[in-house]
Amino acid sequence: MSISQQIRDAIRAARTKAKMQPGDPFKQVLDEVVAGLTDELVEARFTSGPGGRWTLWLSPAHRPGRAMAVLTVVLTASGAEVLLHPKRSATTPNELAETLKRFVTEPEFLETLEALGELTSQPVEGFLRVTPRTVSRDDIMVEVSPAQQGEIARAAGTDIKLDVAVSSFPGAGTFVPGVKYTVLESGGFSISLSRDVTQSENGTLTLIGHVDRATPL
Repeated sequence: MSISQQIRDAIRAARTKAKMQPGDPFKQVLDEVVAGLTDELVEARFTSGPGGRWTLWLSPAHRPGRAMAVLTVVLTASGAEVLLHPKRSATTPNELAETLKRFVTEPEFLETLEALGELTSQPVEGFLRVTPRTVSRDDIMVEVSPAQQGEIARAAGTDIKLDVAVSSFPGAGTFVPGVKYTVLESGGFSISLSRDVTQSENGTLTLIGHVDRATPL
């Protein structure tokens, strides 16, 4: 057998070994951790990666654009490795649960949860753009209130009507009638506009469009 074929076989075997089976008890532990961490202030998610890697991400509620990676767990057919310093191994789901429970109750982790939770009470800097994910001189910074950001998040996959104020931040830009704004990007969500933006007498902008989660996290 050639070396190249040996490498192909080795990679195939490693991928098969790391592949998660339905109902895997170690993965169930990760799901329980996410459920325990997620509340009205913080959203937790595990995302999968090569080699059985699962990364824990935390973000303020309704703001996936502010997500931060805090931990990686590697799941294999024989157990789990929690990539802390030093690395910790678990051969049973209960061992993994105890290791993660200790981690999420450490003072540093609790401080992170508190800091992220505080962000949910602050407005979001949204950007009304001419071209999605592209900065232009016609873009406008708008202020999205915490309540509005929650409304946007809950409307993901559906249409929404929103009234927002132009930010008072220097250089936020000025609304120009006739400019074709196409999207509002706010906190990890996007509103693809289906109507032209209009401005009321008090200066607020009315946006109508379809909400999508702009980040996979």
